[in-house]
Amino acid sequence: MDFFSTGLVSAVDKAGSVVVLAIIAIAVITDKLVWHTRLKKAEARADRWEHIALDALAGPAQAGVRAAEVAVGVVSNIPDPQGERDRAKAQEASP
Repeated sequence: MDFFSTGLVSAVDKAGSVVVLAIIAIAVITDKLVWHTRLKKAEARADRWEHIALDALAGPAQAGVRAAEVAVGVVSNIPDPQGERDRAKAQEASP
């Protein structure tokens, strides 16, 4: 128990707390650790840019949907002569 009475343990404990505080300070300075106010600002900025990006994608997406609807309407009105022949053969084959 002589080890504990020398004061070495308290010196290591004090040095440990100083090191932890130094690590936290370095993390804050280098932006590895951010405070809640800064985090909220960053989240708000990210949400704003996400909204802008989604709005930018909405226009071309709507135009693509309109073009696809028009294409379906045009293609569905094209006559299919082979389909008519196949239906006629099927009617002849059925008794």
